[in-house]
Amino acid sequence: MSHQAFTFGVILAVALCASTSGAEGLVGGPYAIAPLDVNGGGTRSTGGPYTLTASTAQAGGLGISTAGVYKFSDGFWPPAVNPVRLIAWTPGDQESLWRSQKNTIRLTFDDDIAVPQAGDVLIREMLDGGYYGRDLSSDFTFTVENDEEQSPRILRIREKASVLAHRKWYAVRNVGSWSDLPDFIVQYLVQVGDADNDCQVLNRDIGVINPAIPSFNAADDDRRDIDGDGNILNRDVGLANQNIPSLTVPKPSGH
Repeated sequence: MSHQAFTFGVILAVALCASTSGAEGLVGGPYAIAPLDVNGGGTRSTGGPYTLTASTAQAGGLGISTAGVYKFSDGFWPPAVNPVRLIAWTPGDQESLWRSQKNTIRLTFDDDIAVPQAGDVLIREMLDGGYYGRDLSSDFTFTVENDEEQSPRILRIREKASVLAHRKWYAVRNVGSWSDLPDFIVQYLVQVGDADNDCQVLNRDIGVINPAIPSFNAADDDRRDIDGDGNILNRDVGLANQNIPSLTVPKPSGH
């Protein structure tokens, strides 16, 4: 075997054993072997409700390319990011908001969240035909609270004053403005005085409120506090009493 053939054989063996993930080319004497990149290929396959998108090897060699508002970065696919999901709500969906003012809603998510701005989460009256009234979110405060594991995953929505109308339906919605969260909707009927959470105001609600009188520093979600002042007093009974009887209200058509 000639010296040149032996040299080429050694270089080729080393090249085949070396990683091709961007290593520099190998040079020996008059010979050079450039690294091999597999920079594309792949397809998308579908079957029933499933879609598989795959690529061949690692796209590489370009780095970061930009054009206008677009940016392309080659390399391995990043890990999939699951969107944060709404998993619980208080009061429950299609239950009632019971106060004359300062109603409080809590939405719990399965991962950490940031505080949305007014207009990111919409609060609107539900109207017939599937329509909505104007957005009321600027009349509410939005704060993030920690869950039992001290993770910021609970969105507290609180009415600033008296905004929501008795016997009207309202929807709390994200329709894409609150980024990184999928769309969601929670619906509520306002029944001022509904202490027992049956979407009606009847004499039995008075029976729920009366035993707690007087109570001070009530929780912000205590259903016996009808006027939202943090206390349970005779005036809470008076507010409920003036709405008796208030039977449940069907949702507007189209919702």
